[in-house]
Amino acid sequence: MRRPLVNLCLAFMIGILLAEMGLPDSLALAAGLLLALYVLGFSLPHSTHPKNWLFAVLLALVALLGNLRMGWITSEYTHDLEVMAGKEIPHPAIVSGILAEEFTRTAGNHWSTRLKDPALWDGTHWCVLPGGVEILAITQTQPLGKPGQWVEFSGKWKAVDAPGIPGEIDSRHWGLSRNIVGMIYSSHSPRRCIEPSVLSFADQLRRLRSTWRSHIRGWMFERLPHDAAGLTLAMTTGERGFMDSRMRQDLLTSGLLHLTAISGLNVTIALLVLPMFLKVFGIPGIPVHWLAFPWLCFCFFWWGTRSL
Repeated sequence: MRRPLVNLCLAFMIGILLAEMGLPDSLALAAGLLLALYVLGFSLPHSTHPKNWLFAVLLALVALLGNLRMGWITSEYTHDLEVMAGKEIPHPAIVSGILAEEFTRTAGNHWSTRLKDPALWDGTHWCVLPGGVEILAITQTQPLGKPGQWVEFSGKWKAVDAPGIPGEIDSRHWGLSRNIVGMIYSSHSPRRCIEPSVLSFADQLRRLRSTWRSHIRGWMFERLPHDAAGLTLAMTTGERGFMDSRMRQDLLTSGLLHLTAISGLNVTIALLVLPMFLKVFGIPGIPVHWLAFPWLCFCFFWWGTRSL
């Protein structure tokens, strides 16, 4: 048996991908893909062993679980959007909630963050929303607010809906990945910020990450030219908002913009190069699988799930 845990993870991912594709014969296709996965995962001389066939059945069940889970999440999100479509949103809209992360500069004077456990003011009382809300602030400086704080925003409400014209990006796919049911466009910092009496451990880590990023950002802009500092920040922290617009366009035109993305491929390449990097400092060769878990923990801490 070769790498059973890897095969189980791949089977689960196949089930999720087939659910996202929405194929009518997804289960039949899953069975075919799982059979190929089974053949690749085991040596042919022992492929008829009863334990191998039992594991193949387990792979099929795991793929089915991934398929059903993704289908359930999609249906729940679709229902949440239908609930939001039936709400009458006042203008300007007023929402409150807990900052899930620090404000991140997206481009120019545009900043974004996400509210968890949001509520919408309908004129008489607060209505709890079924999902998160994306805050898009247009300000010259970074808006106020730290992860874990209760904040209140006002601005223009933008629903997550289907494309209005051909070729327009479908915001529902993006909203599903972040569990976002709406967006607020604001031109100012939060109207109110309230510090919680008890800060969760996760929010403490997010604040620590925010502090480190701020120090690194200041250090780079003090010692590097503006263009170089913006590019370095994008490649190390995932903050593309500080890149020069001309440089961003050049990277986009040349097809190299992906180099500034903190993607799974880039993280994997860094993991493979890490043992060679450690040898420079006199640390003997360490197996990659020993470094995988601590490296993954560092990636989630430093970049979070937003960039990965």
